[in-house]
Amino acid sequence: QSRAIRLLGRPFDGSIDLKSIYLYSAEIGNPDFPNLNFAKKIRLSLVDPDGKIIPIADSAPIPRDLATITLIPAGRPDIVRMFQQQKLDLLLEVDNTLVSDQGVMLIGNFEFAYTY
Repeated sequence: QSRAIRLLGRPFDGSIDLKSIYLYSAEIGNPDFPNLNFAKKIRLSLVDPDGKIIPIADSAPIPRDLATITLIPAGRPDIVRMFQQQKLDLLLEVDNTLVSDQGVMLIGNFEFAYTY
């Protein structure tokens, strides 16, 4: 499990009145390993201001020897509230085969579509 809190900039700086927003695409990669063979499944969620976890994407079972994987959006949950805050709270969970003293860095590229 990994949690990251990122500042939101333009256009989500308070000057836009969002009507809807959803995850358009999400790709997870691994610069430290040649593949994602250690991972069984990956889930991406947002944490709302009240601490509630909102799942927004997950992977199917991960095929062998892939260096990156595209996650499947989990429908279109209402996440407007998260983008009305100054920071976005992301949670990435990986079902994996690593032992507890091993670590790995994953990098995500996330694109959101919105209407205002």
